[in-house]
Amino acid sequence: MTALVGVGVLTTVGWLAVDRRTASPAVPVVNRGTLASSPPQAGRRAPAARTVAHAATPDADAKLVLDRLGVDARIVPVSAPHSVMQIPSDPQVVGWWRDGATPGSGRGHVVIVGHINFYGRAGALAELPDVRPGDPVVVSDARTVRYRVTAVRTYPKTSGIPAAAFSPDGPEELVLITCGGPFNAHTGNYEDNIVAYADPA
Repeated sequence: MTALVGVGVLTTVGWLAVDRRTASPAVPVVNRGTLASSPPQAGRRAPAARTVAHAATPDADAKLVLDRLGVDARIVPVSAPHSVMQIPSDPQVVGWWRDGATPGSGRGHVVIVGHINFYGRAGALAELPDVRPGDPVVVSDARTVRYRVTAVRTYPKTSGIPAAAFSPDGPEELVLITCGGPFNAHTGNYEDNIVAYADPA
């Protein structure tokens, strides 16, 4: 299943499939912490995405761990052909955007996406709405990189996630993305994206 990501610099991450029969009616989340970026601007095209030179494929045993939330998920590479983010079909697996930064590289945004639920099964990022600033996050690959959550944000899919979240420039930042907000029974999708930002610890 795919997620609509919009045009240009992946300005919107959208429709992660869920089961209409078992999805909860809403996944509330309060915006927490601070994020130094501009708000999304609906209808404005961003410049074309640039591939990060140091991006790489994660190791076969790469994992994402958030101990307090009980998250321990295998990481696989995902791409975004035609600006459509590919989401792992196994809801217990998360996807590392291969055109983003590599954990521990010191520069750019490391983007990891995953399901909140998928056809009646809880997703690897089902607990992401409960993440809090200060929570530790570990990405283990060729090396173990530790992060600390700095902010949690909810973005309507109609306006999208700020392009800055996918930037190849600037200090290294981990960006975790899943669905949330009100559940639309007509479309079978959540209406928002929940995004957690974390800096190297």
